[in-house]
Amino acid sequence: MPRLAALLDSQQISDVISVESEDTFMRPVYAGNAIATVQSSDPIRVVTVRTTAFPAATASASASAAEEAAPAVDAQPLSTWIKEDMAKSDRPDLATAKRVVSGGRAVKSAEGFQIIYDLADKLGAGVGASRAAVDSGYCDNSLQVGQTGRIVAPELYIGIGISCANQH
Repeated sequence: MPRLAALLDSQQISDVISVESEDTFMRPVYAGNAIATVQSSDPIRVVTVRTTAFPAATASASASAAEEAAPAVDAQPLSTWIKEDMAKSDRPDLATAKRVVSGGRAVKSAEGFQIIYDLADKLGAGVGASRAAVDSGYCDNSLQVGQTGRIVAPELYIGIGISCANQH
């Protein structure tokens, strides 16, 4: 999105949690400790939103959009598709999980992190981790939540061995 904004000579407005008007948005700053109201006079606005801040759209029989064929593009591809490796899991995705169990450095090891997986399985929860746990190699960095990881907004968040930082 930043690259698109630059090409459009516009500023990007990131992580919007509320749309106040056509040109005014609210977004968290200082690791979520404050909310900034941002107004843009750009003719084209490039905005990313925090999906957990908005209610899910409901399907309606009367709602429909016009369909148009996209114009043909003659550009030569700059890259080629080699393969896709997707991690398979029975656990809910962190971004949408209603319950999240996270572990921190105090679980002491990758083997100790197994308690996090076991509890998450019992609760049907997503698994998260602090940056310290990821940096220590206890789990994959795709599980990192908090200020330097993924943003989560579950109904229940359980932190085990986490130092009570405000992002947890």
